[in-house]
Amino acid sequence: MMIKIKYVMCLMLTGVFMISCQEDAVQEDNSGTLNSDSVLTGFLMSVANDHATDECISLSYPVTIFGYNSSFQVEQTYTVNNDAELYSLLQALDVNEYYSISYPVTIIVNGQTVALNNNQQLELAVNAAIIACDTNGCDNPNVLTDDLMLYMTFANGVVADLKGNAVSAPLELEGVADRNGNQNCAVAFNGQQYLQVTSAPANALLSGDVFSISLWFKMQNTVAGDLEYLFKKGDAALQGFYLTVYDMNTPMFGMPTAEAWDSSWNQDQSLWEDTENWHHIVATLDADNTLRLYRDGVLRDTETASGNIGATAMDYFIGKGLTGHLDDLRVYKKVLTQQEVQTLYQLEGDCSTCLE
Repeated sequence: MMIKIKYVMCLMLTGVFMISCQEDAVQEDNSGTLNSDSVLTGFLMSVANDHATDECISLSYPVTIFGYNSSFQVEQTYTVNNDAELYSLLQALDVNEYYSISYPVTIIVNGQTVALNNNQQLELAVNAAIIACDTNGCDNPNVLTDDLMLYMTFANGVVADLKGNAVSAPLELEGVADRNGNQNCAVAFNGQQYLQVTSAPANALLSGDVFSISLWFKMQNTVAGDLEYLFKKGDAALQGFYLTVYDMNTPMFGMPTAEAWDSSWNQDQSLWEDTENWHHIVATLDADNTLRLYRDGVLRDTETASGNIGATAMDYFIGKGLTGHLDDLRVYKKVLTQQEVQTLYQLEGDCSTCLE
């Protein structure tokens, strides 16, 4: 497809890309819109018109689309209810017409629901799904996937859970290279961004439940006293449980009555100032309320709590207050063994977009 790029100034309001009329005579940015030559337009037309891809990718309807004229004035609002309507609408786009999509938009990739919040995320996700359809396979290594409750690889910079949990990103995240140098296979947080996983019966962790959290992180903040959450149940103090970095970026896994600290971390002055290297963290809670914290494949601390993680299901928060990079987040409804922790630590960065 021949790609023509015309730039206009964009302002994103309440999940909908609205276009201002302040045009720059030299450059305009219409990255929030679709026109007849947009790459995303072509991808969406392929999904809507190629029934061979229906089993591996589909859109969740209805989808709301706004139509603009060449002066970027809204002329029409369309409610699209199926593939045929979407294809007809996109096919009829004239060169002087523009559409914008009302986000979030949900797509279904290999049976997993993915919520997307802007054109870039949608284009990356659709492109990755089409490639996966063409290869008729899933490149997930399928290592230690039993009892997974949440599995986020951040492949192609897309925020999605391969287990199908609903994940929202109030502010857009930037894709970055993972620990093996795979481009756009991890995500960066700037201290204001975070992810929120909606509570559901399938992902509830309650008093008496056992679980494990595995993730990779790379700090970008060297302020010694900042408290930064990697993963957290609930959004208030003294709720649920929390996996954090605090006090010179020291990893810590806690709940209201106990905390397990990586006490060896701040004995190495270079670690908390390190913004170049990735580290692997695993936190486990067993049936005896014993917390264990592993870093880079080594058990760093064990503590026993006198309380519990609460009897109420709550949303989970990822990256709240974090200035750094995250990758390959896994949450299990089981206690990982030392050998399983080692297996995860030795795995290469995961850029898969599906889970079989």
